[in-house]
Amino acid sequence: MKNRISLLLFLSAFFFSSKSQMLETGFEASLKNETALITWDSLHVSYNGEKAGLMTVSIQRSICYKILNKEGIYEVSNLSLPQPIDEMYRPHSSGIRNARRLYTEIKISKISFEMIHDGISSKLVPKLQHEQIKVVNDEGLFGEDYLYNYSVEGLDIGDELVVQYSYYFPFPQNWFQLLSTRLFFHGKYPKELMYVDWSYDKHLEVDTNFINLEKPKISTDESKVHYFWTFQNLPGCIDEPGARAHAELPWFSFTPKPYDLLYEHYNTFEQEFIPFWYLFGLLREERIVAELFNNEIGIQNKDHECFQKLADRWTAMAPDDSSGITKLRYFQRYVIDSTRYDNDYNYFINQESYKKDKPGTELLGGVIKEHTKESIYAGMLPKINHTFFTAYTADTRDGYISREYYAPMYDNELLFASILHNKQVAFVLPKSDKRNLFAEELPFYYENAPAILIYASDYAGYKRNFNDLLRISNTPGSTVNDNYRKINSMAKADPEKGIIEFSTRISLSGQYSTLTRNIYTDKQVDSTINPIYLSKVYDLGADLNLINQTFDHVDYYFPFNASVNAVYRISGLISKDGENFELDLQNWIKHVILPDLHTEGRLLNFYSDFAGTDSWAYMISFPEPIEVIEMPDPIEIDNDYGSFKFSVKQMGDKQILVNSYLQVKALFVDKQDISNVSNIYDLVKLADKSVVKFKKPTVQ
Repeated sequence: MKNRISLLLFLSAFFFSSKSQMLETGFEASLKNETALITWDSLHVSYNGEKAGLMTVSIQRSICYKILNKEGIYEVSNLSLPQPIDEMYRPHSSGIRNARRLYTEIKISKISFEMIHDGISSKLVPKLQHEQIKVVNDEGLFGEDYLYNYSVEGLDIGDELVVQYSYYFPFPQNWFQLLSTRLFFHGKYPKELMYVDWSYDKHLEVDTNFINLEKPKISTDESKVHYFWTFQNLPGCIDEPGARAHAELPWFSFTPKPYDLLYEHYNTFEQEFIPFWYLFGLLREERIVAELFNNEIGIQNKDHECFQKLADRWTAMAPDDSSGITKLRYFQRYVIDSTRYDNDYNYFINQESYKKDKPGTELLGGVIKEHTKESIYAGMLPKINHTFFTAYTADTRDGYISREYYAPMYDNELLFASILHNKQVAFVLPKSDKRNLFAEELPFYYENAPAILIYASDYAGYKRNFNDLLRISNTPGSTVNDNYRKINSMAKADPEKGIIEFSTRISLSGQYSTLTRNIYTDKQVDSTINPIYLSKVYDLGADLNLINQTFDHVDYYFPFNASVNAVYRISGLISKDGENFELDLQNWIKHVILPDLHTEGRLLNFYSDFAGTDSWAYMISFPEPIEVIEMPDPIEIDNDYGSFKFSVKQMGDKQILVNSYLQVKALFVDKQDISNVSNIYDLVKLADKSVVKFKKPTVQ
């Protein structure tokens, strides 16, 4: 308790002698939806040493939580170490790689939990569970990292929990994770007081960037340079729904530059650091460069004959393909429709790593293997006369790749930027267990996204220095007219049996096709998007009998129009109470919204996934005339964010028509106008509660 009071006094003294740089407005309002509050948080990160092979990194943290509700009890009672420094990063990669920002050979030197209940302090003894996690390491095979999962019991609402821990790990075993580190000061929970001390050896060269942030207080002692920040009243807004925290909140990026990473120009004695973005791409670029080299020198073997055989086939299919885009589309369509993805488990456990890679043979044989999938594209694209760059981008919800932030190059999936003969660029995502997209098809979080482009000769080689030019180009986007979903359903209802049979046509275009068409197949879906996208039309929460489902067509070119026809029978949607019937329309219409969007205390601007339209129509027929007793009122709203219309009408004496239409017009909504979004969302949720009550007409 004494240590805690001393630390708190120190932090308070430091705060009142420095300038707060953060958002204080709305801090109290932000507490209303929180499960816990951080009363103080002290973080020390230290890079020790100046030579890469001998450096270590140590992290010390002391943090005090105040529990605000029952959910908060569970959340703060569990702690996993190591904690990621960048809690916003979300890599997209194949499942087998299990890309996670863990640290190898971590040594925990201190861990303690202290509960404060009614002003009385007591130590808590945590339970510890070791979790072994397999990840693909820098050598391209499985390595083992560990999570240390701690849990404590006995906490209650209103209690405070003081957690203190420290650990360290070697730099050389973790250098890819440490060469471009991003730190946010805001977090999930509001913080009344935060103190950060970031230090490094004073002889170590570093690059630092302060984004949306004033420079820190800097001091130097005998061996270290220290960056100090102290902040008060940081709202817990980093996870606000629909926000891009990286675009508005303060963050700091740090790149250590050990002298081991200097290289000498081939024709001078000049030395400079290797551009670090090349280091991050090196592991994959080595395979790509090797495949390009083999093609350039004209190696003739069975593997390259397989590439050529496929290239000849697609060239013959597109004799008038002046730009080259048609052959590229044929290639990727073949990958999507005619190959099987193999996650290469035996290779990664080192049982097949001795075998010679045969990407061309595997492609012709209908297999895409994880460890050679980039080699397939590097081998195939030149055969169809395409020059290409490798393109490294980031999920725009989490960050924009740039000179200040390029960590995703290490473990995020890469794209191929194929240069067409008309000087246009077509982006292609390689196939994996999580990707099954056509050429030029990108999910919304890769649209209008900065991408670092790397060419094979950018790397230093014989009489060649590294290219110090950083190429950044934006990926293409889509418009409101490109992205739509249209649901048209004819339904036959049997009120007495409570059964409805639907015959439904699902028409998809643009992002609605990219994100949702695969839910009607056994192909890959994106687990990082709003789960409402992944709900099928016939997922109505009742007894389902799927009678038939067929794909009418899928276009392999933009905007990737797709049509699905489904016939299904569902019971339980109509209930009977005496002479009256009730038709429950809940879940019939699946407009994609954020149910947990809060407007009060909103601190960050809002970003839509994409602009588009979503329309649903059900024509429900009854075997006999019905008399409607109760029907929902029509809904209509239009504002700068979008528009929403909903109606239920009786069409003749035997039919009811349900119509719902949602249009998203704005990709960006200022936080001051967040009510435009919430007003539409509230009406969508209101429409989802609709019921229709009816009975058989009274016989006169």
